Amino acid sequence: MPPKVKTTREMIIKEAMNLVREEGYESLNARALAARLHCSVQPIFRNFETMDDLKKSIVKEVAEDYQNYLKNSMSPDDQLMGLVLAYVTYARDEKNYFKLLHMSNRMSLNETSEFTSVGINRYIIEAISKITNTTMEEATIIYQGTFFTAHGIASMVATNQCEFSDKEIQLILDNVFAGMLTNIKNKET
Repeated sequence: MPPKVKTTREMIIKEAMNLVREEGYESLNARALAARLHCSVQPIFRNFETMDDLKKSIVKEVAEDYQNYLKNSMSPDDQLMGLVLAYVTYARDEKNYFKLLHMSNRMSLNETSEFTSVGINRYIIEAISKITNTTMEEATIIYQGTFFTAHGIASMVATNQCEFSDKEIQLILDNVFAGMLTNIKNKET
């Protein structure tokens, strides 16, 4: 009799990632995952104490996938537009991962200042400030407006409510950025 295949932690995570990618985070449960792995639930709970532990691992893996996607997709020439376009493209390419990270109650921000202080956001705001010759406060306003517009588009893309072309998305975001910059410059005079 051939030896039984051992279901490893890595196999479980890989298949759980596939399940989330294909069916959504809400579909991730021990029975569904065991069926995909062709095993009982026992190997899952041998490797993860609880489903919450497994789910935390999956969220971490999805977040790493997202960060790598952004890093590999961003244009060095125009980091803001590179970031917001990569954000929308990720929503198009990885709908269920995007929903998990950006359209769930898993992470919430109470103030816009919390948003601008996390991750790559601060770095991009500094770049906007230098490029546009605006204060950090003004650059933050420009970034928020542009990014929140991108989030709206990305959310519509992730939920199949629209199929804008990359050119259309770029034009919308360029216009939002230019409009916000013009508005700030007009307030200065």
